Amino acid sequence: MKLAIVIRRLLLAVWFGGGVVLMAIAAPAAFRYAPTSEVAGNIVGGMLAIWHWVSILAPIALVVPLFARTGAGRRAWLVLAIVAICLGGLQWGVGSRVVAIRRASTVPITSLPKNDPVRRHFGILHGVAFGLMTLQLLAAGTLVTIDSREDG
Repeated sequence: MKLAIVIRRLLLAVWFGGGVVLMAIAAPAAFRYAPTSEVAGNIVGGMLAIWHWVSILAPIALVVPLFARTGAGRRAWLVLAIVAICLGGLQWGVGSRVVAIRRASTVPITSLPKNDPVRRHFGILHGVAFGLMTLQLLAAGTLVTIDSREDG
């Protein structure tokens, strides 16, 4: 197997697998077992700070060699990777705003009344960030599928 294929598959595994583990295992476990939702938010926030780098750098690293490739799958790869880079950037921006709201709040967000504008704004942005991450992981999963069909 060529080194380029190994590197591509490693990038896909880290990107797709890391995101799935974060969403499906790590974040839920943090909120289940941390002593408070504020502690859980800090734990997940730390993981997301790393994830945001992965969510942008992995698709960028996958796009670069595409300019030397040919074939029918090249266009799908290029489009999905560029969409994923955009989604990662948006996710980073929205996530940064979520962190800023948490830091600016004098009390944990969950202790605010449900109709409090700060809590509602936080909830909306949190949902948007989750949706962006989900869309990006769908793009990554699609690239994993395309990759397995191309070389397998």
